This record gives sequence, C-alpha cells and structure tokens, in this order.
Amino acid sequence: MHLSKAQGWAVAPNEAASPFLSPTFFARFSHRYLTCLQPVTLDYGSMSEPLYSNVVSKRKKTIKCGCLAHSRLSENESNCHTSSMSILAEHEYAPAVETLESTIGDDSRPVGIVMGAGCSSSVVLGGKPLIASIEALTADVATEVRASPLGVALDALVATHTEDGNAKPTIEDWLSRLRTMASISGDKSTIRGIASADIVELEEALVTSIAKRVSVDLPDDGGGFDSLARWAAGSNRRHALEIFTLNYDLLVEQALERHRVAYFDGFVGAHQPFMDTRAMEDDNLPIRWARVWKMHGSVNWRLSDGTVYRTVSGGSSSSSAGSLIHPSNMKYEQSRRGPYLAMQDRLRSFLRQPGAVIVCLGYSFGDQHINEMIAEGLSGNATAVVFAPLFGELSKYDEAARLAKRLPNLRLMAFDSAVIGGREGAWRGSSPVDNFGKSPELGDFNQFAALLNRQSIGAANA
Repeated sequence: MHLSKAQGWAVAPNEAASPFLSPTFFARFSHRYLTCLQPVTLDYGSMSEPLYSNVVSKRKKTIKCGCLAHSRLSENESNCHTSSMSILAEHEYAPAVETLESTIGDDSRPVGIVMGAGCSSSVVLGGKPLIASIEALTADVATEVRASPLGVALDALVATHTEDGNAKPTIEDWLSRLRTMASISGDKSTIRGIASADIVELEEALVTSIAKRVSVDLPDDGGGFDSLARWAAGSNRRHALEIFTLNYDLLVEQALERHRVAYFDGFVGAHQPFMDTRAMEDDNLPIRWARVWKMHGSVNWRLSDGTVYRTVSGGSSSSSAGSLIHPSNMKYEQSRRGPYLAMQDRLRSFLRQPGAVIVCLGYSFGDQHINEMIAEGLSGNATAVVFAPLFGELSKYDEAARLAKRLPNLRLMAFDSAVIGGREGAWRGSSPVDNFGKSPELGDFNQFAALLNRQSIGAANA
C-alpha cells in the first residue's frame, strides 16, 4: 500500500532500506513515536534516515503508515498499536535477509550473538553430530546412569517430573530439580522417594556424564563456528562483539583461537585462572577483543572454596570430573549462583545499549530466563532488535512466536514463515529465495555461515 506526498505524507515505504534509526537520532525523538508494522523512510526536515518498522510519528504528517491494518494516521491519532495484534500476512524473504545482513554489518551498532544447542549439534563428524541435541544427550546420559547403582534414583527423579506434568524432561530439568531438592533436603532422609545422599551423587553423575560427552575438539571443518570466527576476525567495529553461549562445550573458544581472535571470558590469570566479576563489570578491554559469556557454565569450570576457576584444557583430553554446569532454571547456594548471575548481567547490560543488535543462532527459546531477559531488554529499549533464524517450521516455536507478536523488535525467520513487526505470515511465493538464490534456511547454523562468509569477504575487499 502506497500513500503519496499529495495525501499529506512525506515518504513512502522502502522495504529495501535498512530499517533502523541511528541510536542518537532515536534517543532524541523516540518519545514521539508509536508502534507500526512496515519499514518506512523518514524525512524530517533536512535529515533523511531509515526508520524501523515499529515506529510511526504522531507529531506531524511526516511518516507514512505502510501496514495493511491502517490506511493513514492523522496528526493526533495514536491507534496503531499493532504490537499487541496478530495479523496474518505475507513477508518478503529477500528484504528480510537484506535487513538482517545490513544491520549486523553496521559497525556503529553493538552486535551480540546468542548461541544455543543447535549450533553445537550442527557440526558433523563421521556422519553424525559432534555433540548430540539436548534430547539425544538426555537419552545417552540416562542410559549410562541407569546402568549404574544410581539408576533407581534417576527413575524416581523422572517420575517426579511425570507426576508434575512434564512427560519429557531433559537433563537440564533433572539438574535443576536435583539442586532444588539438595537445597531443601536438610536432615530429611528422602525427598519424593529419593534419598538425600543419592540426590548429591546423582547430580554429580549427571554432570560428569554430560561433560564427558561435550568435551570434544572442533574438527578441521568447523562449519558455522569457523565462519563465525572468521567474521569476528575481519570485523572493524566500534563496539566489542559479545557472544552469549548457552552451551557447555568449548567449540566457540576453539574456533576463535584457531582464527586468532582475542577474547575475554571473565577469567584472569595463567596458572589457575579465576573468574573476576569486577573485570566483567568494568569491561575496560580493547574493542577488538570479543567477549564470550558462558550463560550455563562450562566443562572447564571448577568451583573451589567459593571461587570459580577455569582449567587449562576442557577438550577431549581433559577430565570432566567436577565441571560447573548450570541448568537453565537454577535455585541453589550463592557460590554457584554468583557466576550465573554475572553472566545474566552481561546480557542485560548489552540489551540496554542504544542500537543493540542480537542474533540468536541454534536457539529454540526453551530457556525461560533467557527469554525473560530478551523480552525485558526489547521492551525497555526501542532501539534494540533481536533477529532469530529458526530451524524448521515456525509451528515448532510457540513461545518464540508469542514473544515476537508482542515485541515488534523481535524478528523470527523460520523455514516456512516469519514473525516480523508483530505479524505472523508465510514467506511470499512458492519458492522464496534471497538475493543470492538461497532458500529460507538461515535457522540452520551451517546455512547462516554462508551469510557470515559473504560479510567476511566483503570486509576483506573493502
């Protein structure tokens, strides 16, 4: 739908333009804007800048509303709150990819990457995933533990989830419940059929089994990890790249080191590196250093006397005993909560920055804590945006879709459809492709790597 200047509008929609205001401009004028649907271009006096789709002016007739639900907004109308509406529509795939690519390529914006389990499971070695999916990992760990004397305790633990309505708990559900039980067990002999001593031993057995399976080395063909590291190495940004990984493995660290990308992960020292939360908070490090935040702990973290240490290795040759791994829902003693909360603070701080951009890769929106921080950050910062390419069909991601329909600056891009500007809709056309002939499969980490490779080549030729 196009409105002309003759109708009192200064501009028309521009899907191809990068739909984001500069942080400085937005900070000056954000209080004058309301929610809308389509990317438009702003002509404000002598200033002409792209405008993100969740904004429309009510101050003057300077911006055209390009959404399907509204034909026009007058000077004082404020009825375009489409972030709370669910409007079925179609989305153009090529402009959506162009928007994503141009946004993360804007070196003036802080860029962060959230990495979920799908990234690690995308690396294939010998015809199978290097690290199993969370479901397969749960099954493998269960098989090992059930073959031990703790099998009865694990069955009792699984039964508690079934009784509470969770028919398919994962290892993270198990760890979260065990640690909650441990915190309240006291002198009780059993809790819900599990002996107090078995609670502690079962947790240790689960963590050891998990760590053993994810303590692997990145193969020569590191897939998306290599592409991400090359992209980070070739970037000349005004803000440090921040990586928020939910995985326990060391694949992203190995990839960064392979491509000589300096990074800071919260630890200092050489003989026995320890976590320094003050250094994390101050963040007085060179911009060219990436930041790597392990949101759920790591196979090479150890807890001793209330301090978290990082072991030197953590790959296939390292011991997995005593690894500090956090489940997504965590309630236990402060010594363990400290590192986890420090990592959460980094994500919150990042999302508060003007113009912050996050790309979620391999993330299914199954971590409620992370979801809440993303929602809080996007609600409180209209200049921030989160892109989330999803693996498979959108129907598999009910929680993500619910959030995106409420938050117009959360953009979901699944294989078959998307939620953009609060609207859910299929990709337009029978065989949608981007400007490079690629189909809508950016939710596959290895396919997203092609986008990063294009940017790396572009940066090298610049």
